Amino acid sequence: MNIPEHVQALLHGLGQQMGLRQFQLDAEGGCALALDQRIIVSLQYRETENELWLYTDLGPVLRRSPAFYEKLLQANLFWQQTSGATLSLSADEPPRAVLARPLHCMLLEETSFGAAVEIFVHTVENWQEQLHQTEAETDAKAGDASAVVADNMQWMLGSRA
Repeated sequence: MNIPEHVQALLHGLGQQMGLRQFQLDAEGGCALALDQRIIVSLQYRETENELWLYTDLGPVLRRSPAFYEKLLQANLFWQQTSGATLSLSADEPPRAVLARPLHCMLLEETSFGAAVEIFVHTVENWQEQLHQTEAETDAKAGDASAVVADNMQWMLGSRA
């Protein structure tokens, strides 16, 4: 793969800011950043589009309620709640939430690239939190529904006696 010198310089500059000596794309145009042992931001250069893609696996989507899908779709509307990135679901079972954002290399300078990565990381943190919150809320609602069913069963059995 032919990776432009400008792209290599962007990655080198970001690596320097982060205290990484050897931060560069591999032969396939990819690399990854591990941050705080909680977030892995993958970077992939796409030669045909001259774009550098940032993407992160946010984790499995275990509870798939209509409200959850509605939340994802609303967030993607004009990228209002994703800071220019797009939320998607993988074809895995269970599906995994993925956040991805393309950056056109011709428009990037070292400062704007660093800022775009920082914004992306903050967006990842936000969506990881929201996904965990949604899962906890779903668990709580399931627990409430189980309690109602148990109460109804007790009432029915008590009224038969």
